[in-house]
Amino acid sequence: MINKIWFVILMCFAIIFFLVVPQKTVLAVDSVSLLLVPSSRTIRVNDMLDVDIKFNASRNSVLGLSFEVNFDKTKLNLLEPAFNSRSNTGFTAFRLVPSNTNGFFQYFAIGDPANVAAGDVTLGTLHFKAIAPTDAGATADVTFPVDKIIAGSADNPLLQIDPNQNNLKGAFTITSIPGQVSTDQFRWAFDRSAFTDALPWQDYTEESKIQNIIFPADMPAGQKQIWVEFQDSTGKISRHNAPIKLLGSEPAITGCSLNFEGSNVIFDIRGTNLGSRGTGKSNETNLQVREWSNTSAKLTFPNAPVGQSFPISLTNGDGQIADGLCAGSSSVSLGAKVFCRAPAQHDTDAVEMILAGGFEGGKKVKETVRIDRNGAIQNLTQKLEEGKKYKISLKAPKSLRKVAEFTASSGTTNIPNFTLPVGDIFPVDGGDGKINNFDKSELNRQWISGQSSAGRSGDFNLDGRVNSIDWACMRQDFGKNDDEEPAPGGPAASPSSSPVATSSASPSPGT
Repeated sequence: MINKIWFVILMCFAIIFFLVVPQKTVLAVDSVSLLLVPSSRTIRVNDMLDVDIKFNASRNSVLGLSFEVNFDKTKLNLLEPAFNSRSNTGFTAFRLVPSNTNGFFQYFAIGDPANVAAGDVTLGTLHFKAIAPTDAGATADVTFPVDKIIAGSADNPLLQIDPNQNNLKGAFTITSIPGQVSTDQFRWAFDRSAFTDALPWQDYTEESKIQNIIFPADMPAGQKQIWVEFQDSTGKISRHNAPIKLLGSEPAITGCSLNFEGSNVIFDIRGTNLGSRGTGKSNETNLQVREWSNTSAKLTFPNAPVGQSFPISLTNGDGQIADGLCAGSSSVSLGAKVFCRAPAQHDTDAVEMILAGGFEGGKKVKETVRIDRNGAIQNLTQKLEEGKKYKISLKAPKSLRKVAEFTASSGTTNIPNFTLPVGDIFPVDGGDGKINNFDKSELNRQWISGQSSAGRSGDFNLDGRVNSIDWACMRQDFGKNDDEEPAPGGPAASPSSSPVATSSASPSPGT
C-alpha cells in the first residue's frame, strides 16, 4: 500500500513534467523488464557481492518507476547501495529505502523519456556481504516481487511486467569456507580489567593503525603494559599486550668540576634525574664510570689530552642522554646546541650578557662575552658564589634576548636545554627584538640558490649559504620577542617536568 502511494505521488510529478517538457513520440509496444546482473554466483562467507540492477524500457516513454528487491537477510547483509542520478540512464532516484532488518530494498525514481537510454541501462548497484550460512552450500535468493514493480507512462499508467522472465530472481550459493577475515574494531587500556562493556570500540581503518597514547601525569615511571583487543569481521575478539617503559624526567647535567690524577682527568658531575648507572663519553672517547647516582656521577678520562674544556655526554640505563661541559677556564656552559638547536661549528663573539643575582642583595652586571662552539661562556669576569641562584640574559647578533635561571655550582655550571632564538635580522642595522614577517622578507631577499652568501645576516649556521636550513632555524622561534632584562633579587623558580614515554603504541592484530 505504501509502495503504491509513493508511486502515485511519483506519477503526478512525472506527468506534470511530461506535459511541460517537449517529449519524443515513442510507440509503446513491449513490456518493460528488470534484470539482476549477475543472477548467480558462488561466493564464500565474508566475501563481497555486487549485483547490478538493469532496466529496459522497451521503447516505452517511462515517466516513473518503483520496485522492491527482497534478499535473504540471514545470508546476505546489504551495505550502502550505490544508486545515484545518472545522465545516461534518464532516471532520477528520489527515494531509496534499504533495510537489513526486513531484508528488502525499495527504489523510487522519475524518468525523463527524452533521455532514457535504449536497451539495458544500469540503475545502480547493490553491495552485499555474505554472512555465515545455516548449512554448507546454502543458497541466498535475491528477487523482484512482481507485485511490487510499478512502471508508468503518460499513455499507460501501469506498464506490463513479464512475470515469467528469468532475470527477476538471483540465486547465490554461499559456501561454508570462510573468506578473507578483516579487523573491524579495536580498543586499548592500561589494565586488562578495563575491558568491560563500558569501554568503547574504535574503528580499525587502516593497516597498521597508529594510536597515540597519553599517559596520566601522575603515573609513576617504570615498566608498564598496553593492552589491546581486536574484533574481526566475524565478531571474534582477540587480546594482545605489549610492554612499554615509561621514562622519568629528562636527565640534566647542572655542574662539573675537574681534577687531575697523573695523566688522568677526573670529572665530578652534578645533575638531576641521572637515573640508573650508565655510560659516559667525551667526544668519541669512552669514560670510565667510578660512581653513579640520581644526582651525581664520577668519571675518569684516562690519558686525557691537554686542554681545559671537555664536552661530557652521559647515557643512563634507560637510554636517556644528558650533555654538559667540564672546563677549567669557564664557569658557565650553555651546551653545544645554543644556536639553531644543532651543534655549533663556530665561536660567537659580541654577545651581550646580563647577570643578576637571584637572591637578597644580589647585583646586576653587564658584560660582553664570547660563546665558544662547545657552548662555554668565555671572557666572563664576574665570579659566581656556589649554591646561589642567578638569572642570566644573553643576546647574540641576530638573536633575541633569552633569560634563564640557574644555581651556581663549583667548577663549571651547566645550564641545560638553553637555545637562543635566531632570526632578528630586520631592520638591517641591528634588528628590533622581534622575529616576524619583516625578518622573513629579509631572509627571502638574501635567499639566492647556488650562490655564496658568506657574510649575509641570514646565514645563521655560517655555511656560506642562505637557504632552507636557515629558514628552518628562524621558523623555530617565529613570532617571539626579546625576553625582559632580568632584575636582581627574589627567588628563582626552577622548571619541572613530567614523565615521558619511550614511544607510542601502534596496535596491530599481528602484535
